[in-house]
Amino acid sequence: MILRDCLNFVLLEPSHAGNIGSAARALKVMGFRHLSVVAPRESDPAHHPEAIAFASRASDVLEGLQVFGTLEQALAESQLNIAVSAEGREFGPRMLTPEALASTLAELFSAQAEAAPPKRISLIFGTERTGLPISVVQRCHLLCAIPTEGEYNSLNLSQAVQVLAYVLARQVGQLRPPEPVRQAAARHEHWADDASTEAFYAHLERTLVSIGFLDPAAPRKLMPRLRRLFSRARLTNKEIDILRGILSQATPSNRP
Repeated sequence: MILRDCLNFVLLEPSHAGNIGSAARALKVMGFRHLSVVAPRESDPAHHPEAIAFASRASDVLEGLQVFGTLEQALAESQLNIAVSAEGREFGPRMLTPEALASTLAELFSAQAEAAPPKRISLIFGTERTGLPISVVQRCHLLCAIPTEGEYNSLNLSQAVQVLAYVLARQVGQLRPPEPVRQAAARHEHWADDASTEAFYAHLERTLVSIGFLDPAAPRKLMPRLRRLFSRARLTNKEIDILRGILSQATPSNRP
């Protein structure tokens, strides 16, 4: 599997069907094909006349569009979440330019990578009007921002998709995973998916409350700080199991 097959472009609550069609076209010309939308305004965006018109000859990408009711559903199998936003967030992940993001992803798929690369990588784009909320950015492992003139940094949704798709295709589109022998040795070390990671955070928070370390009435941003810490570690499935096992042993009555 090459990197372009792992990338999933996720549009959060898009309000214009034309932007969905334009995003499909942007992906098609750069060789990508995985496009998802979360809670779109139109109930059937893939067959909306405006989406079809703006997709031009990218009908295959539009037909393969996946529609989800919630972001949690869209990210359930994702092992690396990347927020695309013009602004950083306090306690959010480190911010990268598109070129730096491409280099980071290239390293993951290089022959020197110590762990198996993720099977699903999600690039999350916010709504046309408000962008990504803080809660979404904080659940992501990386944050990508497209540099602009400075005073005006608002890009159209499909334009942002086009820029990211171009940079990623240009820099890492042809890279392949590690050699088969290295893959076989690391095949059980894939990164944990979003659903498992969120279940771990919920378990961790319950445990911290039960042992009196976290006061729900005055959390003092403890959980966002811990999310940032574990995001840097890029937890694997085995590591999630180990950590949750420790939490269960520490507080047997708090087991899920």
